[in-house]
Amino acid sequence: MGRAKEAWTIAQQYEGAWGCVEFLCPECKELSDVEIEIPEIHEHLKLECSECGATFDAEVDFFYDPPEITLTKHSSNNVKLNIDNIYLEGYDSLPPPDNPYSIFQVALQEIRDIALSPSKWDGTTTLNRMLFMQSFSAFEAYLCDRYINLVLSNTDNIELIVNKHDVIKKATLSMPNLYSQRELSVDIIIKNIILNEIHKTSFHKFSKVITLFKIYDIEMFPNTEEQDTLFKARIYRHDCVHRNGYDSDGNELDIITKEYVLNILTIMANVATFIEDKIIYKNSLVP
Repeated sequence: MGRAKEAWTIAQQYEGAWGCVEFLCPECKELSDVEIEIPEIHEHLKLECSECGATFDAEVDFFYDPPEITLTKHSSNNVKLNIDNIYLEGYDSLPPPDNPYSIFQVALQEIRDIALSPSKWDGTTTLNRMLFMQSFSAFEAYLCDRYINLVLSNTDNIELIVNKHDVIKKATLSMPNLYSQRELSVDIIIKNIILNEIHKTSFHKFSKVITLFKIYDIEMFPNTEEQDTLFKARIYRHDCVHRNGYDSDGNELDIITKEYVLNILTIMANVATFIEDKIIYKNSLVP
C-alpha cells in the first residue's frame, strides 16, 4: 500500500472522532488541555489554549497512527494526542439516568468508605490517587447527566440552548447527514445535535461547565473558595491521569493525601447539592 493510501486509510479510521490534545502554549507557557475533532485529511486545524485562549494553526499528519499534530509556527513544541480520550460519535448514545444526584451521592459515599476503611493500602499514594481520580469520574458523570436532564426537561430549555450555546446555535448538517436522518422528526434531529455537542464537553473543565449552566441562569459553585479548590484539583487530576502523579516539572504530588481526598469529596457534594437546589428553585418558578 502506498504512503498516500495509508494516510487516507488512517484518516478514515479517525473520521468523526474526538481526542484530547496537550501542548505547551507558546503565549502563556502553561500546559493546555483541549478537546478537538480530528479534521479530515485536507482540513487545517486551529488549537485554542485552554488557559489563555490564544489560538494557533496546526497540521495533522495522517502518515502516523495515531495521527501526529504539529503547531505550524511552533514546530518544536510537543503536541500530544491522547488516544485514551478519543470520543467516537454515538459512543454516549444511552440516555442519562433519571436520578444522577442520588447515584452521585452513593458513589461519593462508597469512595469515602474506602478512604476511611483500614487496610494495608490505607494512606498509600496509589490508593489516594485512585480515589481522587474516581471522585472526578463520579463528579463528571453527575454534571453531564444532570445537565442533559436539565436541557431536555422542557421545550423552553431546549430553545435556550439552541439560541445561546456558541456551537449549537451555529450547527449545520451536510446533505448526506440530513438524508441519513430523513425519517426522523425535526425535534429528534435537534435533540441529537444538542446531545452530541454536550457529550463532546469535558466536564472536568469547570470554566466550560460554568458557561453551560449560565445559559439557564444557574450558578455552579456556592462560593469562590470551593471553586478555587476544585479548579486547582483539576490540574492535579491531569497530573494523576497523564503523569502518574507527577507534575510537569517531574515532582511527585504530595498533596493527594487521604484528608485532601475527603475534602474534595465534601466540596463536590456541596457543589452538587447547590446545583440541585438552584434547579429545584428554577423549576418552582415555572407556571
